[in-house]
Amino acid sequence: MTSAKKHFFLNKNYFIYFINSTAAFISTYFIISIFRSFTSILIAYECDINSLLFLNRIEFLVPQNSSLWTFDTTLSVFFSGPFFSFLLGAILSIYYLTKRKKNSFFNIFLFWAFINAFGLFFSSVLADLITSTGVVYALNSMNFSHAVRVIIFISVIYLMIHLGALSIKVFVFSSDSCFIKTFRKRIIYLISVILLPWFIGSLIILLIITPLFSLYYIFLLSLMILFLISVLYPKNYYLKTENKIHNKNKINWIFIISNIVLIFVLRYYLNSGINLFANN
Repeated sequence: MTSAKKHFFLNKNYFIYFINSTAAFISTYFIISIFRSFTSILIAYECDINSLLFLNRIEFLVPQNSSLWTFDTTLSVFFSGPFFSFLLGAILSIYYLTKRKKNSFFNIFLFWAFINAFGLFFSSVLADLITSTGVVYALNSMNFSHAVRVIIFISVIYLMIHLGALSIKVFVFSSDSCFIKTFRKRIIYLISVILLPWFIGSLIILLIITPLFSLYYIFLLSLMILFLISVLYPKNYYLKTENKIHNKNKINWIFIISNIVLIFVLRYYLNSGINLFANN
């Protein structure tokens, strides 16, 4: 392949990777977020607490001063969703390590699935610490000192950065060698397939849920950068591989159209909230 053809091939595929990766980020975020909320609603239902599921939040229909909100109930309801995200992230990461494929859309989808699963757990912990909501709200009765909160905050940031670095390293190892052979190609590739899809995808998500998004939701999406920040240090991911080029990379239109339909359905049915388990 001539130099001009290689240049055209790379530029075209950077764009294709960006489109496919953005679609995968948005879809996995909404799917995992909905199941995360469903877990909390199910636990609340078991505790006789009725609730409404919205696209971006849960609204509990029992007043905070109700006797139903015991310490155990509050902790179970608010922790069950993040715990589901963490457990799902662990399962998906194991599956990703064993089933990933070179240069496939499935590889990108699976990458964003476990990144979003872990991200919704760790980001929610940080957001709860910042806003004193969620799990932190439930633990307020234990009189956590500011020092303990700072230690937890720093520890979570440390874990997010290092788990993200490991995840991206595995992702690069599974990527086409023609995109990672040089420093310049690696950084363009990682920005196209990871950093830009997160940034543009987050803006699209906020646009989709407008005007329902809150400061907490912005924290949740923004803090995911801690998982992806190692993209800015692509020298760590140098791999001595053969310069193989695959020409089968295409925009996954079926998935993108399905993604748009899913978003419209979720927006339509969850815009005003739905009661999944109505208590008598």
